[in-house]
Amino acid sequence: MIESLLLTMARVSTFDNDRLLTRASGFFFARDKRLFFVTSRHVVTDKPSKHFPNRIEIELHTPMPRI
Repeated sequence: MIESLLLTMARVSTFDNDRLLTRASGFFFARDKRLFFVTSRHVVTDKPSKHFPNRIEIELHTPMPRI
């Protein structure tokens, strides 16, 4: 069975303290018993554009409980 989380994209936001710098996307990758988040390197750091965030946020959506 394929875990549904692995089939979804997640939004990544980069920040300089509280100031929003960029928004991007990524996806989850599982290997063995470890879960990884994959995004482009320039999202996390990019010397040519002087993009060096000190914080990232990954937005996750979880299913609503059934009532």
